[in-house]
Amino acid sequence: MPFIGIFQQTMTTASICTIGDEILIGQIVDTNSSAISLMLGESGIVVNHMVSIGDNYDEIVRTLNEELENHDIVIVTGGLGPTKDDITKKCLFEISGSSVYLNNAQQEELNTEILCSRGLDMLESNRQQSMVPDKCEVIPNKFGTAPVLSCHWEAKDKYTHAVSLYSMPGVPHETIGMLPYVIDDIRKRFK
Repeated sequence: MPFIGIFQQTMTTASICTIGDEILIGQIVDTNSSAISLMLGESGIVVNHMVSIGDNYDEIVRTLNEELENHDIVIVTGGLGPTKDDITKKCLFEISGSSVYLNNAQQEELNTEILCSRGLDMLESNRQQSMVPDKCEVIPNKFGTAPVLSCHWEAKDKYTHAVSLYSMPGVPHETIGMLPYVIDDIRKRFK
């Protein structure tokens, strides 16, 4: 086996998944993946797979399960907004084995502050963004109204190894702003 193959086998590996039809049809350019990959690389994590997934529930669940089976870390961007086609949170609900959505008071408070600072009223769609699957952990988003959601499994819980998933909003300034918090959490969980 070549030296690089042996080296990569001992490294923590990651997959980056972008979600949204707008990426697949070329309506927007995916700048998030390169920023995430760069920061993970600087942290000693090998990104060895990137995939873009359309707004299809079954495809998202199937693809994320495959990525979780084959990597130590899976980072997802997109699909957490207030619109009807943003279904990532529903997919995380299923993947995590959640049974109920819970209100995250810290994110709801941040959402109120963000919307007030922009002169906007809190809509029901904004309130729904602070509702999170009970098996997901929350990293409150200081840059937007959808929190970063994370799920963690120990070896043999569901997958063949310990693995973490982080789901981030797809808006680039939110992804870039929240990425250091995700990296900090990864550093606590992975040597």
